[in-house]
Amino acid sequence: MAEPHKHRKDNIPDYDGSYDPVDLGPVKQPERPQQKPPQRREVPVRRKQPASQKQPAPPLNAPVPKPTPQAQQPSAEKQADRYLVLFGIGAGVMVLCLLVLGFLLLRTVNGAGESSVVTLETVPETAPVTELLETETEPPTTEPPQTEPPTTEPPETEPTETETQRPRTWDVLYEELLTAELAAWGSRYDLVDVDGNGTPELFISDGDFMDAAVRIYTVQGESAVQVTQIKTEEGSVTVVPDAHQVLWTSETWPSVFHVYLLDGTAFTPQEELTYQSEVGGSFTRNGADVSIYEFSRAYDKYVSQRSVQDVGRAYNFDDIGDLPDKAASRTASQPVFEDPWWRDYLVEPEPTTEQPTRPHGFWDNLIPGIQDYLY
Repeated sequence: MAEPHKHRKDNIPDYDGSYDPVDLGPVKQPERPQQKPPQRREVPVRRKQPASQKQPAPPLNAPVPKPTPQAQQPSAEKQADRYLVLFGIGAGVMVLCLLVLGFLLLRTVNGAGESSVVTLETVPETAPVTELLETETEPPTTEPPQTEPPTTEPPETEPTETETQRPRTWDVLYEELLTAELAAWGSRYDLVDVDGNGTPELFISDGDFMDAAVRIYTVQGESAVQVTQIKTEEGSVTVVPDAHQVLWTSETWPSVFHVYLLDGTAFTPQEELTYQSEVGGSFTRNGADVSIYEFSRAYDKYVSQRSVQDVGRAYNFDDIGDLPDKAASRTASQPVFEDPWWRDYLVEPEPTTEQPTRPHGFWDNLIPGIQDYLY
């Protein structure tokens, strides 16, 4: 325990003796700030340099160098502005150089084009240099220049490689025609030798609609010529190569069944059958009215032949090559006709008129048909 303060005046600070001291308890000592330990400071030690590294002392009469003021370094903003200015100047110079180069290149290209045109038009065929020197040294003569009369002979042209290698045969002519032909939608072609001369005819059909046109081509000399153009029922025609015939039906009123003979470039009519299916019906043969039975016999005579073919739409324009093989594959018999509508009106047997009986004897049995000549 702390001892009580004694009534001593020396225990009271700043006591002047004007009052009696009282017992105030223990006196608190003022707190003293803690003192930090002193920090140790390192002092650089100067080492003595050897005599060999010591710099010689300047002479006594040497001028004392004046201190030079340090150059003021520019700030960062000023340096950035300076860089921007330099970059702008460099970019401008580069753009100007590009413009100058483009202009010079354009002038060079235009000058080269003009010089090439002028050279092609104006530069004549020049003689060797020695001949030019001789002509310059000779004195000019007053004789008029001798001019050769113009010749009417055409210039000789050398045959091209394709002309020398490929002769102008029918397949080459037809291939050129099919290549140059602007094939419309639905158009097709076919190859059949109708007239029997060894060269097939080319049939080009414009479509399979009503009254579609069919063009027939043949070879004459060294060119393909068009024989005729006909309008058919569905863009196809019927041919009979053994009889050199072309058959087709025109959907008119009345309907017409045409029979034409094809011989080279000649296309001549051979027979014409007309029919119409109105009430009662009517049939004609080459303009004359006939019965349905006679009309049917004339019609069957053409459509029942062995070499009947329906041609015109066998190949597409995308397949033009190998024309000889295509023509050879179209020589087989291809019957296409169906029974026409008038066969429903035929009555079997056919009604006939009574004919006078002819005598039947020994000669008729011995030689059949002898009575056709006797009576």
